[in-house]
Amino acid sequence: MAIEKQKRENLLRDAVNYQRRVLLRIEIHGAACELFGGWRAGGGWSMYFDEAPVLQCTSDGKLRRLFLNDRKFSAKNGHLVELSRPQAGGRVQHELQPLSHSAEQAVLAECLQWLSQAAQAIVAQRYELLGQVPENDSTLLSDFTTQLINVSQRLVVANSAAALQ
Repeated sequence: MAIEKQKRENLLRDAVNYQRRVLLRIEIHGAACELFGGWRAGGGWSMYFDEAPVLQCTSDGKLRRLFLNDRKFSAKNGHLVELSRPQAGGRVQHELQPLSHSAEQAVLAECLQWLSQAAQAIVAQRYELLGQVPENDSTLLSDFTTQLINVSQRLVVANSAAALQ
């Protein structure tokens, strides 16, 4: 059976695993983009730029998973590996494909472009706040901005994708 791609769900409403979440509309690469940020109870957080890229990070801001350009990456021993899904006998299993140093640097550089453009737009107050949960959290947007600025200055890969922390 073919896998059908669907538009992602309403993360602000439905992503209840993120106890704090915010949704903004900003301009990135010359186009409008919805930017979602969410934090899990343990401090791990994720950032979604529309459908992609999607970054999932540990509580200390290290990249543990990444979805970019229809490709999936995972952290392993401080480096990115690509997850591929070959089908064998009707079963889907992920295979880990190590990236060359230059390929990893290119992927991280592209992420940093997204992150720095988003940080610049928010700092310059060129955004529309579409919503946040909890609604009365007065520090949520500033916490998100701080997190975004920090990771946009230095994106470090975690040792493991399982590190939800």
